[in-house]
Amino acid sequence: MDVMKSYQQYIGPAEVPPYWALGTHQCKYGYNTLQDLEDVLQGYQEAEIPLQVLWNDIDYMNTFHIFTVDPVRYAGLRNFTEVLRAGGRQYVQIVDPGVAVNELNYSVYQSGEAANVFMQRDNTTMVGVVWPGWTAFPDFTNPATTQWWTTEIQNYFQTQVQLDGMWTDMNEISSFCGGSCPVQPGTPWTFDWHTVDWNTFDQLICQKNGCNALNTSLNYPPFNPLTNGNQLFTKTVDMEADTYMGKYYDIKPFYGNMENMATHSALSSLNPNQRPFILTRSTFTGAGRSTFHWAGDNTATWGADTGGLLASIQSAQASNLGGVFMVGSDIPGFTGPNTTEHLADRWYQLGSYYTFMRNHRDLNGAPQEPFRFPPIAQSAFKAAIARRYRLLPYIFSNLAAGRLFGIPAIMHPSLVFSNQLALYEESVAMMIGQSLLIVPVVEEDSLTATARIPAGLWYWLSDENSTEVTTFMSDASSYSFDVPRYTPIPAFQRAGSMIPMHNEAKLLVQDTQATGHAMIFAMTSTDGGSASGDLILDTPGSGPIPMNYGGVYTFRAQGSVSSGSISVSGGSTVAPVQEEAYVLLFPTTDSNNPYGYRLENITATIDGVLCNESIGCFSHSPVANKIIIRFIEGTSAAGSFQFGSIQWSAGVVSLPGPSDSDPWKTAFIATTAALGGLLLIALSVALGIYIRRRQTTIEYEIVDTTSPVNAESSYGATEGTAGLTHTRVSSNLSNRL
Repeated sequence: MDVMKSYQQYIGPAEVPPYWALGTHQCKYGYNTLQDLEDVLQGYQEAEIPLQVLWNDIDYMNTFHIFTVDPVRYAGLRNFTEVLRAGGRQYVQIVDPGVAVNELNYSVYQSGEAANVFMQRDNTTMVGVVWPGWTAFPDFTNPATTQWWTTEIQNYFQTQVQLDGMWTDMNEISSFCGGSCPVQPGTPWTFDWHTVDWNTFDQLICQKNGCNALNTSLNYPPFNPLTNGNQLFTKTVDMEADTYMGKYYDIKPFYGNMENMATHSALSSLNPNQRPFILTRSTFTGAGRSTFHWAGDNTATWGADTGGLLASIQSAQASNLGGVFMVGSDIPGFTGPNTTEHLADRWYQLGSYYTFMRNHRDLNGAPQEPFRFPPIAQSAFKAAIARRYRLLPYIFSNLAAGRLFGIPAIMHPSLVFSNQLALYEESVAMMIGQSLLIVPVVEEDSLTATARIPAGLWYWLSDENSTEVTTFMSDASSYSFDVPRYTPIPAFQRAGSMIPMHNEAKLLVQDTQATGHAMIFAMTSTDGGSASGDLILDTPGSGPIPMNYGGVYTFRAQGSVSSGSISVSGGSTVAPVQEEAYVLLFPTTDSNNPYGYRLENITATIDGVLCNESIGCFSHSPVANKIIIRFIEGTSAAGSFQFGSIQWSAGVVSLPGPSDSDPWKTAFIATTAALGGLLLIALSVALGIYIRRRQTTIEYEIVDTTSPVNAESSYGATEGTAGLTHTRVSSNLSNRL
């Protein structure tokens, strides 16, 4: 972790997205008309599925010319986006760097030539081929290009449509004809993209028009790192092209960075009071200072080798190692076969934990917006998004921590638990920050999620409304968890941590944000335990975050189930009055009291003032192993608040274990065969079931939560006979996040 912090300090602080960008995004290549956008918005609204940002791929353009809108197919786009924005949502468009040269009266090309900002070869504008046809490429290493680019964006916003963010694509540079094409500006483009056959495109277009690269050592180096007959100029431009900083060969790796820096500068100058949102395909060292990233053209498949669901985990972790912290893959797959309901279900469960969450599909794929799936799948999607929206304070805090402290927002578990060598072989589990562990289902038709869990005490991710506190002690073995379809994937909170959440998930991010915060403390023990964590608040209006930002609050809880305190340090920013909830969770794996506790007669003192339910500033539900303190804090004349310091006390009643006289008890017997490992489970139904079995440091129990003692369920694991395989006993997840 120290290496990551040093690396971030060296390359510079990462940008933090505006808060709205943490919501759900929807796009498809193939929204051919404005009516398509309107239908998608209506579909989301009727299904009551959260949608925060609506996107356009290149469909909106007039003959694929950047900074244009098709006057027929997208007539009325400006008014639509104004209505969209008035309803609390945002709108983002794609923009490629390539500028069409096949029409001499195209204003963007004219202004670029006048400003001399295009890359050249042999002292003339170099021409390649992208979606508009014959194309020139801005030289973003030239300082004059940033001003030209800013002016073009400003003109577009004023005359065509206002955007809330920009999506920079094809910026490696990508050109369908490698090298340079000896085509004069003004040469018409007559090829119909709707009939493209990529197997013959090079012969019919590129070779026919003489597109090639100069025969030099830059284009044909003595050692070619590429394979399959590819050269350095394949699908890009001539390495001999001239730029302000030298040959294209020298600047190719960071061409996309230079475009994104120019775009960031442009959006910042046009709206200095809000952090820009820019999504890019091409990245290089330092990309996170100006942009965010998605994994490109992934596939609607499962595996890592096919660019599917499993690959998205590795992509997110790698991007964060490179200092780009807001990242995600298109859900549930961009290209390849049409997605399936099962894949979409599992991908939404995983994708809800990405720092960037977008549904996107290619031109030829079937529409896959979540409202098009059966009701049971829609319900699962909604639940996954609701979990994400409640976790937005935690996701945002980790993205902000990336900027302020250089800590990745998504990590491989070995980066957090570097001394646990067994974790280095893990390929499925994913850490969100340093406190939340995700175990997705990554195999088709599988009903289990399997991963090696770092050693230590873990809580099944919960909230103050859950009726269960579930903990288990891991020994760094591989565990398998039952995950029926349409249920959440396992998500575990690390003991000793505090995870901030919103109090309630709404359809819009800003409405969710307005519900305030709930701090979930996962205590390390029931006696003398502790938990701590940071909440980093957004700036007003998602404005720039300075490196000396005063919106970092550190919460620390210390004590036992019977008494303790919560302290708050840091923080100096002005924030609105919000209802807050402090939730203290205590382990259910205590060997002295293995059936948990019921907490009674709870009192809290907030900033020295005794608080109880009768005066409306404190509430508690009689749930075992949990204390809930909810209150509304006072404000100063300026309308600011400081989180209160709290002391709590409670009466503790140990919950009884099963006994012969217990009318709710039934027997559980498990036998295993010597070679096969056959587990036989006999469950008898009365009014409830109690199960308890101890396994070294791992133990579990199942207790009927409807019994008169309000006992809690606790799911652990038992070691199998065929290697370190563990299975969760039960999975009633309806009340868990």
